[in-house]
Amino acid sequence: MNSNIQASTGSVLSMSILLKRGCFLLLALFFISCQPKPPTSELYVIAQVPDWQLKNQDAKSFGSADLAGKVYIANFIFSRCPSVCPKMLLDTAKIQERLKEDKGIALVTFTVEPQFDTPEVLTKLAAKYGADTQVWSFITHEDKEALFKLYRDGYKVNVSDAQPAQDLYDIAHSEKMVLVDKKGQIRGYYGYEPEKVEQLIIDARHLVED
Repeated sequence: MNSNIQASTGSVLSMSILLKRGCFLLLALFFISCQPKPPTSELYVIAQVPDWQLKNQDAKSFGSADLAGKVYIANFIFSRCPSVCPKMLLDTAKIQERLKEDKGIALVTFTVEPQFDTPEVLTKLAAKYGADTQVWSFITHEDKEALFKLYRDGYKVNVSDAQPAQDLYDIAHSEKMVLVDKKGQIRGYYGYEPEKVEQLIIDARHLVED
């Protein structure tokens, strides 16, 4: 009788140990899966961005030639955005801070409301988010159609005209960051979730060294 009880107790203890080990393994795998992955041996080329020449926050001509030989991160916002743009810009400011020692990486923020976001407006926006305009440029142009064509055909992101309503004024636009390599080639799209930002930084640094 005692031997049966001891055997049963031993089986329960063994099962408990196995369950604990199994739970630990699952937690470890979950933790690993949430970590940024190192870049693959090659970040695939998605598309070539055509050459472009627009205006920056200083009303000076600025374009792809000014970014030649640099890796850059592009995003799309408008200053009157009532929803996601403030957070996107705040997160971009944090990325700028993390990349301040990485001289080969630039940040480029394009407006999707150029009729309002003049260079003067973008200068104030840059100051509001602490932009170092030697690194982080804000881009606009008088020709909205040319801008939208660049966004859709060049960067392969969606953008639409403004949708005014009684209590809301919004413009549907991409909420992704676009990673572009030294040759002006798109290498990835990234959200603003912490793990996506980490991956973006890893991949950008990899392209600088490549």
